[in-house]
Amino acid sequence: MVYYLLIALLVILANADFDRHKSTLLVDKSSNYRMSFQTCIVVLILVASFRAYNIGLDTMTYKFVYYNNANGIGHTGFELFFDLLFNICNALSLDYSVVISIFSIVCYTLAANYIYKNSINPVFSLLLFVTLGIYAQTLNIMRQALAIIVCLYSVKYIKTGEFIKFIGVIFIALLCHATALIFIPAYFVRYFKLNKYTISFAVLFTCAMSILLPIISKFISGFTTVDYYGRYFEDTYYQNEVSLLAILFTLGLFAIFIIMYANRDKLNNAQGDNKFNIFLKLYFISTLLRIFALFTPAPEVIGRLALFYFIYCIFLIPYFIEFGLVGKKNIWTNLVIFASLIYYVALIEVKKSCGITPYAFIWDRDVILTILFYVIFAVLSVIAIRLIGLRYKEERL
Repeated sequence: MVYYLLIALLVILANADFDRHKSTLLVDKSSNYRMSFQTCIVVLILVASFRAYNIGLDTMTYKFVYYNNANGIGHTGFELFFDLLFNICNALSLDYSVVISIFSIVCYTLAANYIYKNSINPVFSLLLFVTLGIYAQTLNIMRQALAIIVCLYSVKYIKTGEFIKFIGVIFIALLCHATALIFIPAYFVRYFKLNKYTISFAVLFTCAMSILLPIISKFISGFTTVDYYGRYFEDTYYQNEVSLLAILFTLGLFAIFIIMYANRDKLNNAQGDNKFNIFLKLYFISTLLRIFALFTPAPEVIGRLALFYFIYCIFLIPYFIEFGLVGKKNIWTNLVIFASLIYYVALIEVKKSCGITPYAFIWDRDVILTILFYVIFAVLSVIAIRLIGLRYKEERL
């Protein structure tokens, strides 16, 4: 757990320049801010790339498939991107760790690029990416994680109404994981108006739809490249009771939505590009999926699907803090950081979600990597202290 806490602390320190950075769309980012953001991304890539094979429940499964494929025992059965990746790495006789490293570099670089260009405070969004458990999930569900990140790039086509280009991006995501199909309805949020009546109807309809789960699972299985996805909904191995943490998390998500919805006009007009409105509608779908999960025999599976929409929370919260809380930004920033850290610890250490604890490096003797980790952490700490000092000096002047 200590490594994951250090990652969170590192991003918190990088966020020391929060007040200085007003908007990625209106103000040029300072070189220090870019350096802080890039350093955080490098650390995320390193921690993901050099993790042991038992970090992440699916990581061992992928390893088993990779080496079976290398020995000529069947095909991977995965979507095209990972099938090609596995086959190419096998043809070059590369170790499985290379596959993990390639995934880490591609996934977090794409995520970083989108966050940096579309968040009004990229480092704070990155902090939420970590503390809300999205990063932890990527250490486990690698294929789906990459599909989720690719789907981010389709959002601009929702805004512009370019359906063909939107489907093109979704098609690329489908090459990573078939569950990207669930993001196709996202395009139609541009025609959906949020009000108290539509919100109430959507929540009630979601509860009613939960009884149709068997039909939905068969539909998903019929439209995927792998015919075993339906087992996640029907096999008792994947079924479990809804935990108290899951209920509280769902209530928390819905509360966040209500707060954002109540301030939607002010927040959407702050940038004047309607981006907040699109993000809010997408995030609303994640709350519906989480409510749906509470009534299903396989809540963890639905929770994974909800990640396609939940990720937009990391863009909404900075909007609210920046434009919705005049004179109270520091208080709310600290409250959000504290609350998300509590959830982060509960998710990883208490619930043992994703099977990523205790963290271990791929090599038995991890002294060099540990030193490297702390060196990067120290460098970022120095940068954060310098930024705080500069801000203090400006206030004195």
